Amino acid sequence: MTTFALVGAGPGPGLAAARRFGAAGHHVALPARDADHLDALVGELGGEGTRARGLTADVLDPASLTAVLDTAAKEPGLLFVNGGSALRPNPEVAGTSVAFAAEGAHAAMLLDALAPENIDAAQLIVPGAIRPDAEPSSPDALAERLYAIHTERGACRHYAESMPA
Repeated sequence: MTTFALVGAGPGPGLAAARRFGAAGHHVALPARDADHLDALVGELGGEGTRARGLTADVLDPASLTAVLDTAAKEPGLLFVNGGSALRPNPEVAGTSVAFAAEGAHAAMLLDALAPENIDAAQLIVPGAIRPDAEPSSPDALAERLYAIHTERGACRHYAESMPA
């Protein structure tokens, strides 16, 4: 059984992605530092029929994160989700502009380096706000898009919607 490890689980797109992967039969691993936060998410997913497990880990600690990701699966892949500032730097969010651009470059390098091991890497750019009523960028729509990226594999950069002019 493939395990979907979700780093950065929250009540919006993260939880929606966990639900989507769970609906497809994947086990869900939720690494985070806060055990109470994990217990709440695992309880919610479990109540909906998703096999989820909370794993206390600090994703900034390589050994801790490696231990969590060792639970991964037959079809390993890395999915990065970033805002539009990954492509168009914005001085209002300078820190994330730099970090998101770096994650995109990292995803491309990982895709090239890990392809011989059948490990995929991709980045989903979400140009606008994530809102439940925004069809291309609602948590559920993003979860469907992430699942499609995982199953189709191959390309590195994907978009939730067109970048505004």
